[in-house]
Amino acid sequence: MKNMRRALAAAGVCALALGSGHAAAHATARASAAAQSCNAAGCVSVGPEESGCAADDNVGVVGHADGDGAHLELFYSPACKANWARLSGAPAGTEFCVVSENPAGDQQQCDTEDAGDTYTWTNMVDGTYTAYAYMVFPDGIYYTPSV
Repeated sequence: MKNMRRALAAAGVCALALGSGHAAAHATARASAAAQSCNAAGCVSVGPEESGCAADDNVGVVGHADGDGAHLELFYSPACKANWARLSGAPAGTEFCVVSENPAGDQQQCDTEDAGDTYTWTNMVDGTYTAYAYMVFPDGIYYTPSV
């Protein structure tokens, strides 16, 4: 996946980098962690709604991209220490992914927009590492979120 990120960077597309060391976020995360069923690496491949991470009071959109009527958002939950992407308004067949740059090997969760979807979520990746998301339209045009 690092090759994909390099290719995106070479094309002049910015990828969003996330830090994980905010003391206030950690304090708040401890207060609301009881509602979530996973944390960091334990959230990999788990759905944000099923785990309760999407309901975290402090979950936030940390990046977004718009293109050809589609809207891609990169989310982060401080309580779960996890990232995921959500796509809306994209044509059927659009692939979108969230990537966590784990030094032991990138983690990637992808999904494809189906016809008639209002929005679609990816499963989550470990949010303790730098994360980014991207979408690829059926015609090959791609976008990544920026701050």
